[in-house]
Amino acid sequence: MTEIISSPIFIFITGLTEVILLILLVVGLVYVIKILKNLNKISDVVYNESVKIADDIDEARDDVKEGIATTKKQLRMLLGALTFKKVINMLMESTSGKKNKK
Repeated sequence: MTEIISSPIFIFITGLTEVILLILLVVGLVYVIKILKNLNKISDVVYNESVKIADDIDEARDDVKEGIATTKKQLRMLLGALTFKKVINMLMESTSGKKNKK
């Protein structure tokens, strides 16, 4: 057994295996670095798009609030007009009722 471990061929094969494993490790690390860079780019895009979506949602919320305020104003005007019409009709009926009684 000691003859195999101390033989020059075993030392050469072991050294060659270590070099090959080191090269494979470096290649693997290069791919891992490329993948991490791509993930970083993807996360930047996702972040930027989520900020845009949040801005759009804020704008839509403001539009809805503005629409509600406008609708409330229009309903108030409509109810005011209807109330005014009822008052005029009541006045007209009361004056026409007095004329009919005479």
